[in-house]
Amino acid sequence: MELIFERFINIMVIILELIGLFIILQGTIVVFFKYTKNNFDYKDGSLGVELAKAMALGLQFLLAAEIISTLIMDSLQSSWLLGAITGLRIIIGLVLNWEIKSH
Repeated sequence: MELIFERFINIMVIILELIGLFIILQGTIVVFFKYTKNNFDYKDGSLGVELAKAMALGLQFLLAAEIISTLIMDSLQSSWLLGAITGLRIIIGLVLNWEIKSH
């Protein structure tokens, strides 16, 4: 039973990481095409806000994957590393949200 639970958690983590990666990649591609359509002109800053929104949403999925992966952590050192990564992602997400709200 424990092995099934661990495999289920691993699959969920992979799915959440792929969703987060897809959102960030899709947002980046869309913003890049809009940027090239504007003849590489970045006047109004709306592209930056759009990219920041995609990055913030993608990071939320990646953070959820990290939190779920703590269910199967087996050592204290791995937990500290996970805590540091989670802290950095939270800070990046807060900065991105602050940038979005400032525009």
